[in-house]
Amino acid sequence: SDAPIEVDRILAGLEETFEEAAPSFATDLVARSGAKLLAETAESVSDILLARSWVHGDFKADNLLISGQRFVGIDIHLAFENVVVNDLAQFLNHFELLICHPRGWRLVPSRHAIVDACIEGYVGEGPAIPHRALTWVRLSAALNLWENRAPAWVLPQKRWFLSQCFRRLTRRLHAELTMKRARQ
Repeated sequence: SDAPIEVDRILAGLEETFEEAAPSFATDLVARSGAKLLAETAESVSDILLARSWVHGDFKADNLLISGQRFVGIDIHLAFENVVVNDLAQFLNHFELLICHPRGWRLVPSRHAIVDACIEGYVGEGPAIPHRALTWVRLSAALNLWENRAPAWVLPQKRWFLSQCFRRLTRRLHAELTMKRARQ
């Protein structure tokens, strides 16, 4: 069955995240700007119906074994029911963070082709996923992941590097969502 993105729940959770986060995240202008854009654009995605099913919750490239053209999923458990675009959003965000790291730099030239292939493969024979909805969910997931991945106890150098990667991802998603809003 189809269902809308739970924008009110997501925004409330994000607000709580900012209230409880370390100052380095809670006061970050890029993170704040992303959260503000989500609030401003929530109504524009709240009426989009998306396929709903059991989802993994944090699907990422680390959950795949790749050999040539074969992909095998590992750590595949279905954690809760939600719109299926959540898993795709998480996967794409983790991929963007992977190519920010030196071990993923070799994938940079193929970034667009890989992202497009992931979206195409995820949709399969089903209905297309509205790009605006996917970008909105990706931005909300990126902000939550950023706060979770860069807590105060992480070594300062690693936290700085992670924050730079998350800023880059957040800026890219912000720009995509802004462009989509301007086209409406």
